Amino acid sequence: MANDIILTDEEQAERVKAWWKENGTSVITGALIGIAAIAGYNYWQTQKNDGLEQASAQYSLLLGAMNTPDSATARELSQSILDDHAGTVYGTKAALVQAKLYADSGDLANALDSLLLAKNNSAESGLTHVANLRIVRIYLEQGEIELAEAALNSETNRVGFESQYLELEGDIAYAQGDVDLAREKYTSASESLTADPGYANVLQIKSEALGTGSDDVVADVQFEISSASVSPLNDTPEQSEVSVVSDEANSDETADDAASTVESIQN
Repeated sequence: MANDIILTDEEQAERVKAWWKENGTSVITGALIGIAAIAGYNYWQTQKNDGLEQASAQYSLLLGAMNTPDSATARELSQSILDDHAGTVYGTKAALVQAKLYADSGDLANALDSLLLAKNNSAESGLTHVANLRIVRIYLEQGEIELAEAALNSETNRVGFESQYLELEGDIAYAQGDVDLAREKYTSASESLTADPGYANVLQIKSEALGTGSDDVVADVQFEISSASVSPLNDTPEQSEVSVVSDEANSDETADDAASTVESIQN
């Protein structure tokens, strides 16, 4: 290359022509491939964004349908989102709503299928936990204690959901006849509360019910809790980030209902 310095302009031009003749086709081909790749990615990104906007609009309609007596419309919308957008966050949320609809009608088998679909296809850890916690509750409702325990233990990174998991560990311990462990878990769950400190009242009621020696009291309290805890998601598709409403029964009304149940049975 040092000899290039002393070449005349004509000689350097000839060398450039020779190099271009030998390599020009490869350069052009590479450039075209690069342009095509960029164009393809941009097209895919546009299609993806359009798909998410469509899913968002459908999910907004689904939330509206949840507030009407016509559950058939909500079922159709949830299934439509699952069919067209199963791999998106809206597909996961639609599966959770679908599970809610099935559970409300007493169809726990199909509710479980929808929750398993949500859990297995979710890319959001928060939604995965919401689905898993509800799966555990359904297994407990069905008396499938081993399956409930296996589902509970399938999620080890429980950051943000420690209290809910501890409570369900207490429910499982009670179902297995270990009252002392159940009380310990409820206490730990109460101490771990962050999102809804008021829910400590519910946990206290459950713990106190264990000390009554009456299976009917505990069973009815468990029913009050489980009935309130399988609720639809309250977040909206317009939010910039996917928020997850805590799976705790986060209202004083739930605690009051459970307390009333204990009082009525004890009296």
